[in-house]
Amino acid sequence: MSMTKRTQGRPPRSSGLNGRDRLIEATRIYLQSHREMSVTRTEIAHGCGVTPALISYYFKDKRSLLDAVTKPLVSVYKSRFDLIFASRQDSAGKMKAVIQLLIELSCDNAFLVDAMLNGKDGDTLDGEDRLAVACFRSTITELVRDLLNDKQWRVPDASLSELAIWGMCRILGDSLRHQSALSSDPQDALQNRIDFVYETFVTGRACPAE
Repeated sequence: MSMTKRTQGRPPRSSGLNGRDRLIEATRIYLQSHREMSVTRTEIAHGCGVTPALISYYFKDKRSLLDAVTKPLVSVYKSRFDLIFASRQDSAGKMKAVIQLLIELSCDNAFLVDAMLNGKDGDTLDGEDRLAVACFRSTITELVRDLLNDKQWRVPDASLSELAIWGMCRILGDSLRHQSALSSDPQDALQNRIDFVYETFVTGRACPAE
């Protein structure tokens, strides 16, 4: 029997989850299933199959762990978002690309959508990332206004439409995640969802009865 003393919470070399990056990824997968970023450190540890002490070994508190999960994701999606608006596509092409991005975001990291839409919750995103999300949302709203001005969309309110786009993409992205394993053509399933969201606003079916 070994009498070697080990610091509490330090992972043994034989641990199945013995690295900071692996803990971050395990937490991301756990949040994707549970959605609530208000979970406790103990709940995260249980969901990842580790001890709370292991989390404390790598992160000073739960917030530090959540930031380690969300900030790289926000950075990736921001880069993709910026590429869309730097492209030479017209407003319709940019909106379809935005819809695809939001559907994929909801498919892969639905908990992040909840955090983005609930920016005042202290358990969600930090100030820097909330500013990035506010930029996403205001830019999408302006894109809706462009489509309205070009008479390509028929909606009563650009700001409400922006929120509706997020909601539709979240639901359709979540359904895509569950369907992907069964679908013979996941890309076709994604395109069908993009077209559905876009055409909803073209036809005005998203509008309340007038």
